Formats: sequence, structure tokens, C-alpha cells
Amino acid sequence: MRSCLSRLRAALALSLGFVGLLLAVPLMAYVGPSWQGPGYQETPINSTSPDAGLVSESYVSLYEPLPASDGPHPAACDRIGYLRFRAASGPSNPENADAIYVTQPGILEGAGALDQVARNTIIDAEQKGYHVELWALSRRSNCLVDSTGIAAAIAAHNPNVAFNYYFGGQPINGQTFAGVVSESNAAWLSHIGLAQTVQDEYDVISQLPPSVREDKVLCGGHSLGGLITGAFANWDFSPPGDAGDPAYAGYNQCAGYFSLESRFEFTSATSVLSGPLSGLLNGILGAISTHAPYIDVPPATPETEYALPILGMASYWSPNARSAFLAQFPKDFDFNSTYDLLLADKLSDFVVGKPDARTVNATNQAVIGVVFGQNSQPFAFLRAALGAPTGGPLVAKNFPVAFNSAPQDGGLLGGQAQVAVSPTGAESSGPLYTWLNYNQITQPLYLASEPTVPYATPTTEVSDIVQFSRTLFEAAPALFTEVYFPTQLAEDSIALGAGDRGGARADMRYTNGTSMHPAAYVDGGSGLAKVIDPTNSLIPASPPPLVHVVAPGYNHLDVITAARVQNNGQPELSSSTLASWMEQVVGPPAP
Repeated sequence: MRSCLSRLRAALALSLGFVGLLLAVPLMAYVGPSWQGPGYQETPINSTSPDAGLVSESYVSLYEPLPASDGPHPAACDRIGYLRFRAASGPSNPENADAIYVTQPGILEGAGALDQVARNTIIDAEQKGYHVELWALSRRSNCLVDSTGIAAAIAAHNPNVAFNYYFGGQPINGQTFAGVVSESNAAWLSHIGLAQTVQDEYDVISQLPPSVREDKVLCGGHSLGGLITGAFANWDFSPPGDAGDPAYAGYNQCAGYFSLESRFEFTSATSVLSGPLSGLLNGILGAISTHAPYIDVPPATPETEYALPILGMASYWSPNARSAFLAQFPKDFDFNSTYDLLLADKLSDFVVGKPDARTVNATNQAVIGVVFGQNSQPFAFLRAALGAPTGGPLVAKNFPVAFNSAPQDGGLLGGQAQVAVSPTGAESSGPLYTWLNYNQITQPLYLASEPTVPYATPTTEVSDIVQFSRTLFEAAPALFTEVYFPTQLAEDSIALGAGDRGGARADMRYTNGTSMHPAAYVDGGSGLAKVIDPTNSLIPASPPPLVHVVAPGYNHLDVITAARVQNNGQPELSSSTLASWMEQVVGPPAP
């Protein structure tokens, strides 16, 4: 049994690796089917978003079988998918849209995480007279997710249906949850690295004619998705025998690039891993991904990620009801470690597992707020500014770093004044902790012990917890999180950042793809990009318009989850920036 301190080290080691991926590097080409060609399937999603009448949403999947050499895999994994958001009043054929944003999610993110930035961008563009679409890519590994319980819970409007399916052993229509996919049954994921990921993106874009791609497709992503975009731009997708044909270059599939809390390039000054060392690294990374094909370290484990849609449903449908799920989830390493990381206010409490999340009285909405809120979530790449806890005593959170610490470990930790539930209030007989949404923060909030440093202000809270909760479950099978994030994709990105273009990365033949077209960068004022690239040295010169915006108060997730109207009455900055930049890139809208 691992000790409490080793649990912390494992979580920190995983997270530190994520920071390196936030700014990694640039990927194949093949002419795929035309729009609505053979194998095309599109299923409407009946969203309850307030703007559902303005933005249509559907889940699209394409039949693109994996190579037999990848090994045995479920038939569902021979399909690739994406969430298609589009202006409801616009054309049904994407070829006739004024622009299409093709978007890669970040590490551990699913397509559903892009819901808010998609809707806001589409509405902002429509106000300018443009009908645009945003395609949020659902990476290949999401085929392993069993969304049966989520779908049934949505139909029943009852999160207990999902809980009983995933954690209670109760069948739905004769089907029982088989549990988390074992590493041996997911061994084929060791082949789902950067090459397959960019190939899948190319196949999605190839539904559109070359003229549409060159003039109206805007390629981008959030966090790791920005790095994948950079790789895509520099990849050679030529079919066998035509290597180097510029018609198949990644950069010729896009009219522009956009980066959300990321960069497209993260290269060494010299290739430090070339020749024999490159081959050695390929062998080591391949061995790791074969035995650990997906990320499985608290708080990012498949088990805990199956819990998030359930918590999201409870928060969305019954926000003010006392949460029953914290006490009902399994008492195992995954959940115990996750609870301890979120609630401990100092190292000694973390070691003994204090306070006990299972005895805290908290509303369903407060649970989501504590899991993701910028004033409680210790890891910067998981933070959104959703508001603040209230209703019971709070103390300064001094774990894993001291209260109000400057960004540490590459921006992974620190950078926020954080609070925790007081151990004295975390009893079954204690007060009910509730949540103030971002727009309910009307003045700075302080702890009595820290009277000069606010832990929430109207300008630092930017995302609506109501809509955030909805996006955790509504777009199943394209969830907010990527339950089985492929280790190989992370390893390939790290290798490319170190200068290694060997093995499966050899088709990244170009070096100037990201400077070929206009680009837009949106960083969070409290995010990671500005910590990792403080001098903006990783923003290369490119044709105009080259736009770089820093959104005040935004954390790493806020650049894709921020509410349409901010507390200052101004529109959301990520989407308004993308819409204004698009206007300059594609020219006047279609008549």
C-alpha cells in the first residue's frame, strides 16, 4: 500500500509532466470521404443551454478503421467523432459556412469541454453577419467510454441512474457496466499517439474540398490541443509515393491557426535526441505506453472521471440539494487521494486524510465548485473561476503550496489565494456549504486570517457554474473529460519537444507550418501560458492578422468555459477575439 506522501508525489509527478505538454510541438495526410459520404453518421444533441435556439449541436462520427497492426480493439474504435456546433440559422452544409473552427481539446479533455467557447463564438460571429461552425474533436480513445449510464440518467433526469450503473452494479436494459477497461485490453492505445491523432484530424477536415480548407478552415486547440495543432501544421500527409507534396502539407489544410492557453511550438535549440538516441527513446516510450496505455494517477483516473458527469448532473438539476454522492463513491485509493488533495489545508491533514469529504455537508453545486474552482483546485490546469464557497467556516489552503503563493513548478501550483473547508465544519452535524456563482460575487471576499488578500473578486470570477455543470455530461459520448487519455500521445509530445522526430513522428517534415498563416492567441491572465512563455518568445511571426490577447482573471480552463457576459458587462473575451480575428482572416461573409 502506497503511503500518503507517495500518493502526493505520484500526483505531482503526473501533473508536472502535463505542464511540459502545454507548449509541445508539431503531423499525415490522406484524402478522406466527402461531407456525408459513406460511413458518416450525425446525431442531434438536445441541449438545454439557454442559447440552444441559436446554436445547433450534434455528434458526428466517421468510419475510419484503425490498422490491423494496432491489435485487437472494439469495433467502435474504428470510428472517429466530433461535436458539431453551428449557427441554427446558417446552412446545413458546412461547405457553405463562412468559417469552420476545427478544435483539439487539451490534455484529459473531451470535446464537451469546448461547449461554451463554441456557442459564444458562433453567436459573436452571427452578430457580425457570419454563419460559422466549430468542430470539437473527440479523440480516438473516447471510443472506450461506456456512456450507457449517462445517457439513461439524462433520459430519466436522475443522476442516481448513472451512479447505480457505474458504481452500484445495476444493469440498464440488460447491460451491466463492465468496469474500467483493463490495461491489457487497452494495449492497442499504445499506437494512438500523435501520428494517429493528427491523421484523424486530417480525415475530419478532408470531408471538405481543398478550396474550403484553404479559405475557411481555422485550426486550433486548447492547452495540449494547441501543440497538436502545431504538429498538424508541420505534418506531411502525403500518400505513399508522394512524400513532400505540398498539397498534403498540414498547413495547406487551414486558413489560420488559433491557440487557447497554449502555443504551437516548443522546440529545443538543437535536436538533442537524434540518431541512436532517438531510436533508444522510441523504444523506451513504446514500452511505457504498452504497459500503461492510458493515464491513471489520482486525481486523473478513469474511475474518478466517470464520477464527474454524475456530479455535474446533480449540480445542474439539483444545485441546492445536499450532495449524497461524496459519501457513496468507493472508499479506495483513487477517491481517497482525490478527496485529500482537494480538501486538505496543510500537509499534516493530507497525511491523515483530514477533513473527511464523506462527512462534509455540501450542496451539489458546491461540490463542483470545490473540484474545479480556482480558489480550491490545487492544480492550475484543472482550474476555472466559478465563484466561491460559502455557508460554513473556511480556512487558508496551505497545501500543496502556501496561501497566495506565486506560480510554482512551471505554473502548475500556486498563483491563487485558495481556501479550504475548515476541519471544524466538516462534520455530519456541521453547516451546509453552498456556492456563490461567478455573477454573485459583488465584492472582494476575504478570510479573517488573511484580511488583505481576497480569494474571490468580481473580476477574478468569470465562468458560470450552472453551464459548466451542464457541459460535464450533456454531450455524451463526447464528455468534458477524456477518461482514457493515451499515454503515447503525451510521450510523443514530450519527445517532439526534445527535438526527436524519429519513428512514428518522422512525417513531421516541415518546420515553418505555423508561420504560414494568420494566428490568434488567447492567454488567461491567471493561466499557464503566460507563466511558461512570459516573454511571448514562442509566438512566431506570421502573416497578419496576428492577434495576442490576455484575458484578465481567466484561469487555464476559463478560456474555453467563461460565461457569455462577464461581471463588468462586457462580452466573453476568448470568443469575441476568435470572431473578430476570423472576420479579418476570411473576409466578408457570404451574401
